[in-house]
Amino acid sequence: MATPNSLNAKVASGKIRPFVRGAYCGTALSVKDVGFDRSRCDSRKLEVWEKGWNVVAQPTAGKNIDVSAIAEMFGLEMDVCKPLIESQVLLPVARVETEAEARLWSDKLTQMEVDTFVLADERLSSEMRPRRVRSISLGETEIEFVDFNSNLVTRMPGTEIALIVSGKIHTSTNESLEKRSRGKSENIAQLDSSNEEGVIDIYPNGDRIGFRILASGFDFSFLGDQKSRLSGENVVRTISMLENMIPNAKLISNYGSIRNLLTVVWGLDIREETAGPRRAGFLKAERERKMVTTNWTQFTKFSRLQAGYL
Repeated sequence: MATPNSLNAKVASGKIRPFVRGAYCGTALSVKDVGFDRSRCDSRKLEVWEKGWNVVAQPTAGKNIDVSAIAEMFGLEMDVCKPLIESQVLLPVARVETEAEARLWSDKLTQMEVDTFVLADERLSSEMRPRRVRSISLGETEIEFVDFNSNLVTRMPGTEIALIVSGKIHTSTNESLEKRSRGKSENIAQLDSSNEEGVIDIYPNGDRIGFRILASGFDFSFLGDQKSRLSGENVVRTISMLENMIPNAKLISNYGSIRNLLTVVWGLDIREETAGPRRAGFLKAERERKMVTTNWTQFTKFSRLQAGYL
């Protein structure tokens, strides 16, 4: 795991691009320009699609941290704050509108013995989809990725793989049929459904976009005799096989246990689709509504956060 000194060294060497200063109305914004006499971060919660600045906490193992004070500062419940602060992976503890505010909260945490850094949403490039792969092949020393859409083949030595992040993409859908009559609306039908599928992100050295395996549509034939009829088992066996072939790659597999904690800072994608209205009789109309909620962006940001600071 990267330390503050190693992060500074990477910035100095050019491996990590220094953060640019925020701007307001075309003017550079510095810390001294922001009034900061608050003891609690009560900033407006940003929408998933908005660009913000993240205060990222580094692992605090072995440190005596006043978690209750941090929970009070960020308005978090103790059962949320404690795992966030004590996690062994990089996690965001706050997401705010400006770099200046993020740096101020970061400084407060540093005074409380929590090593942090500030990261712009843009650096995580969550709107840039990972390179989805249709299949992989594992040789004695090489790994081959076949692109899902173009069938383009990418080969590289297994020693080039630096990080593997696994988890699940959860999608829930709420569909309803609404009847409107004489100015009043009434739900006349509703259907809720949910789905989850295993996901594996694979990052070569210096690559912050990564290759993505999604259980649906992936060819697990390379597993040979170990291939199961259940996609979930195939994902687990794929991770195990990758671990055996690439023992020096770092594996992060605890996303599932911290997903709900992440949601406090990084919300879920919510998309609403509406069809209609359509006539359903005299002075009556029907409208279909569909609400889709997924953690796609959240998992992608979590994955790339780990990849960017190995």
